[in-house]
Amino acid sequence: MVSQAIMLTMTELGNALKNLVAPVNCLGCGQESGWICDDCRRELTASRPESCVICDKAADNGICPKCQERVPLDGVVSLFSYAEPVIQDLVQQAKYGGHFDALSFYADTFRRHYLRRLPHSEWTVVPIPIHQKRLAKRGFNQSEVLSQRMFAGREEVSNLLKRKNDTPAQAKLTKTKRLTNVHGCFAYVGTKEIPENILLVDDVITTGATLGEAAILLRRKGAKTVWAITIAHG
Repeated sequence: MVSQAIMLTMTELGNALKNLVAPVNCLGCGQESGWICDDCRRELTASRPESCVICDKAADNGICPKCQERVPLDGVVSLFSYAEPVIQDLVQQAKYGGHFDALSFYADTFRRHYLRRLPHSEWTVVPIPIHQKRLAKRGFNQSEVLSQRMFAGREEVSNLLKRKNDTPAQAKLTKTKRLTNVHGCFAYVGTKEIPENILLVDDVITTGATLGEAAILLRRKGAKTVWAITIAHG
């Protein structure tokens, strides 16, 4: 979408100019170094594929069999725990502040430390969409920007899904309401035969309701393998 690309460029330029005047301080310790300094980065707890990102029980590929009954993903790669205050802050800076350099930090971390967790295959990367009203207000979809920065020149990034309903933000709802809030909220808008192997990308996974709903629809359309990548979990 051309208008979104222009918006991204303008926002990035504005943030770059602000950083020249007032350089970014580490969200962890406050020293001038970028969003997270090397020392604070080493303090972050990396997620492990042996633990379910939803319930923290023993798992293969980041999701346990029990959670897979409700969230039909073959695997989940999540970078960090959302319980980490600096990760919460950095997600908010990217999502609501338009600081795409924060997303570049996550993309670089993924490529250096987490990319190897994915099975070797030819993937189509599908960002979880936001509703058109939110896109018009925010100017970008953070999951799409993250997808492009994680997989630039590696895999195809394709907007195969559309958000039909402007549902309330999941973070403001109880666990039970999150599961019903997103029911039927996506539509498939791909014009070609659906890819066999799909990587869904979102910022945070908690109950897995959003990613699960997307996976159900994609499998119904014929996808054989569906994994998910998120910045954080919990």
